[in-house]
Amino acid sequence: MPLALAFEALGSGPPVVILHGLFGAGRNWTQFAQALAEDHRVYLPDARNHGASPWAESMSYMEMADDVRALIERDQLQRPFVIGHSMGGKTAMALALSHPQTIGGIAVIDIAPESYADQFSPYVSAMRSLDMASAASRREIREALAGSLSAEAPVDFLMQNLRRQNANASMPANFLKRQALPSMTGLPARAPMLPRLSTAVPLATSSSTRTTPTR
Repeated sequence: MPLALAFEALGSGPPVVILHGLFGAGRNWTQFAQALAEDHRVYLPDARNHGASPWAESMSYMEMADDVRALIERDQLQRPFVIGHSMGGKTAMALALSHPQTIGGIAVIDIAPESYADQFSPYVSAMRSLDMASAASRREIREALAGSLSAEAPVDFLMQNLRRQNANASMPANFLKRQALPSMTGLPARAPMLPRLSTAVPLATSSSTRTTPTR
């Protein structure tokens, strides 16, 4: 059953949906969305177990794609163009495979339809080890997280997963389960079918910061 994703929307015009990456949130793309919003209606959803969206026991790419489909149908978006970064890129691929008639095209950034080595376990371990109950402030939590990771780790990015309920802070426990990681580093269930996609779904691919449309 799809989840009702939290999202922000800005601008008016043809619809665009931007899907953020792992450990991120829709607001990561606010500046980019503001530029697009000059002549588009831009949606910035938080994926399940991210940002302000609901938590769930599982988060496969096909489930996340169905969440996005539900948002598109609920807000009656007419074949929006979907931009996906990293995890969001694979979600966009899954959406193109499962509901190609729902979207007008996809742009996939920083990810390919293949499996990747697990780079996330150190982040998950560090977040799981946080003593949230004894931390007096967000700053203390950040310092503890930074102290358990390498200097290059995206600490501020990871801190976006911090949630505060009443006086208590927490990280999304379901999301931090180790068994969720294989689905994040692997493929959408039907990704091998992507080259044989029969419905016309425009794609934009890139090997650098410049994108080249492909058909």
